[in-house]
Amino acid sequence: MIQKAAQIKLQNISEYVSVLEIDNGVNNTLNIEGLDDLYSVLSALPDDDPRVVLLTGKGDRSFCMGYSSNCNEESNNSTVREARDLALSAVRMIRASRHYFLAGINGYALDLGLELTLACDLTIVSSRAKLGMPGLKYGMPPFTGILTDTTLNMTGEAYSRLKSGDLMHSDEAKALGLVDNVVDYSNFRREILNYCRSLNPDYLSNYKVVKRPEVPRIDSDRLFFQVYRVSCKSIMDLERFRNSL
Repeated sequence: MIQKAAQIKLQNISEYVSVLEIDNGVNNTLNIEGLDDLYSVLSALPDDDPRVVLLTGKGDRSFCMGYSSNCNEESNNSTVREARDLALSAVRMIRASRHYFLAGINGYALDLGLELTLACDLTIVSSRAKLGMPGLKYGMPPFTGILTDTTLNMTGEAYSRLKSGDLMHSDEAKALGLVDNVVDYSNFRREILNYCRSLNPDYLSNYKVVKRPEVPRIDSDRLFFQVYRVSCKSIMDLERFRNSL
């Protein structure tokens, strides 16, 4: 049975494996409605035996290219705050869940898309995947604070590469420890699903507790809203950049 929301759909493919798919055009960007869908789907995950949840994007172009909005929304501080709260809640739900989250990236994982992958317990990408935070170059700060929360598990070199806003290929991301494995893109969907079916969720739920200790909350609201002053021109430039990839 498939429960489909506007930009998110959840499918249970076996007793212990579920697929959570971002589905919003070729770039799979998430606007405030999509973030609300994501929050709703995560909230509806059954709190039963541990499962493997594959978080991925529809198609082979993009996992998720980040947050998408318009100039009117950006000028409304309450709308921006709501979007950020939804994104922050989604990341915390993934990290706190007893289920084991695996990010499967075939294509681009940018900005908010990359933040979602960093919240997952395991990240497997295709050989043509590209990751990065290009929004930083257009005045778009990280939405969730996940970069700060995960610095203890990240090398200084990896953190510097992310802060540069430049894109990195899958092999570089693996060398920096940002992804766990790289597989061929031609049969990516089949390979990633077979891998999920091979995992033991009972064992992985214990590993998750060890790998993801509780991180003290770093309240970055004040800093975020000081930085978040994206002009209409910057938003349009960022969208043009995404569409040019």
